[in-house]
Amino acid sequence: MPKTKCKKGYSSKQICVKKRSKKVIIPISKKHELGKYGYKNVKSLGVRKRRQALTKAVKKYKAKKVLSKLGAIRTLHKNKDKDLSLKYLNNMVWLRKKFDKDFKGSYKKSALYKK
Repeated sequence: MPKTKCKKGYSSKQICVKKRSKKVIIPISKKHELGKYGYKNVKSLGVRKRRQALTKAVKKYKAKKVLSKLGAIRTLHKNKDKDLSLKYLNNMVWLRKKFDKDFKGSYKKSALYKK
């Protein structure tokens, strides 16, 4: 059972906050799903080619699914190659802005958008 931590002076169960210590698992079901559309060798691929490949991938999959795939790949490369991780982040921001109508809220309110 998860540990609970209550605010000082309260003993009610309604005010207690549950702490969970579970790892988050990022599912990458199939490798090279984005590579079919030309999104491979991202380090050497230009911006225009990357965006064309992502647009093709969005036609096959939904924008939300492509964004989650990019996020998972970015997380894998976060500590290995900072420059490559930044490219994935830039692609995620572009994808979120371009296909804004496929998401529930505005891209300006999303966590990817920073002023």
